[in-house]
Amino acid sequence: FIEWQCIQLAPITPHWSEHVWELLGKDGLVIDASWPSPAPEDVAMTQSYAFLKETLRSFRLALLKAPKDETKARAYVTAGYMGAEKAALEALREIYTANASSFPPNTLVLVKERLVAKEQFKKEVKNVMKFAALRQQEVKTLGADALEDSLAYDQKAILESNLDYITKSLGLAELSLHDPSDPAAPGPADKKKTSKPGKPSIFHYK
Repeated sequence: FIEWQCIQLAPITPHWSEHVWELLGKDGLVIDASWPSPAPEDVAMTQSYAFLKETLRSFRLALLKAPKDETKARAYVTAGYMGAEKAALEALREIYTANASSFPPNTLVLVKERLVAKEQFKKEVKNVMKFAALRQQEVKTLGADALEDSLAYDQKAILESNLDYITKSLGLAELSLHDPSDPAAPGPADKKKTSKPGKPSIFHYK
């Protein structure tokens, strides 16, 4: 990190940079050093950071609506997509693979036909089609990973490793993490249902 700083600051502070370059034990002059080449982006790391940032923001917004005396909370973290959303992803993957890693113009029509053909998903088709359209678009930036049932990063591990920070940032006395698909998970069913992969839900209580 210091080496990169020296090279980048050399055109602005040449004397200071040369002095630090010597302290680092480097050969030659810093002004002759090659410009730093950044490593390829760690997409999973970028997504993990974005997930933590957005989760904390959504939890803060939920806190504003909670009664002041409800200082404890349960967060529900969903590992993978289920039901109609999972069926939509399966359809997208099949279409994408069958078309040499690309989508034909009528992709969403094909997905809708598959969902409508299944009685248990008919009532959810309208909302799920918005989800399918979004995942199709995300393939442009994330590739085929955008069509997976689960995320490229471990949501629970990220939240667990930052649990103290999140709890203190929200001013909570207690915050626990739960899998909404676990029958033993405490809390109201409606809060569990609103949890989606990458978008945990939170429930405040006394």
